[in-house]
Amino acid sequence: MLTHPHDRHPASLTALEASARKRSADVEARIDRALKKMRKQGLDINVSSLARHAGVSRSVIHRRPQLREQIRTTQPLAAAPDPPPPPATNTESSIITALRTRLKARDAQIADLKAQLRERDHIIATLHGQLARNP
Repeated sequence: MLTHPHDRHPASLTALEASARKRSADVEARIDRALKKMRKQGLDINVSSLARHAGVSRSVIHRRPQLREQIRTTQPLAAAPDPPPPPATNTESSIITALRTRLKARDAQIADLKAQLRERDHIIATLHGQLARNP
């Protein structure tokens, strides 16, 4: 026999409410951890990327206006610049200097590729938002 939801025992309602609060707190904690980690790693933060890193759906983030505002205003932490390499005085130092120069060129190339990926992620997130609004 099926019972009407209003006929449930008060203890079961209390347990359901406690479970819902725990799930909500767990989601909030995952979102906070993901946001901090993404910021520390210098990743582009938008609704889609945060949802992916936190393991939640985009709608979970869209339902939280304060979180959307925080995403809009949050900027990644900038990494401290590397100190300049010491001047080359012998053969070993000149090799190290040359390797440092190549490494910096590769780092710049990687940063450029990451920027391109962030731009594509942003475009994809925008298109997903448009698709969600237009059934």
